Amino acid sequence: KLVTNSPKDFTWLGIRCPVDVKVYDRDGRLCGVIKDNKVDSSYNDIYMNVTGTQKNVYLVGNDYTVEITGTDQGTMDYIVTESDKTDCLRKGKTDKWL
Repeated sequence: KLVTNSPKDFTWLGIRCPVDVKVYDRDGRLCGVIKDNKVDSSYNDIYMNVTGTQKNVYLVGNDYTVEITGTDQGTMDYIVTESDKTDCLRKGKTDKWL
């Protein structure tokens, strides 16, 4: 799980791997789902999309928990970029094995 609770205005997650993604708000309420490389359109609290094999999650504000669940074996590659209105606060990339 990735918890985004630092002081920022915007977070972008780019995830390239065989996974499903769930996003929860600060109250633990499910507010976005990507399953089998498809965005579940019944949730519209946050913006998510899938481009090829990459899942993109765009979060505005703080206090989200992102749950990433592997659906196959392989390498997991994800990028997290956090910024406020003017500066990039954090940018990171991680590779992990599922």
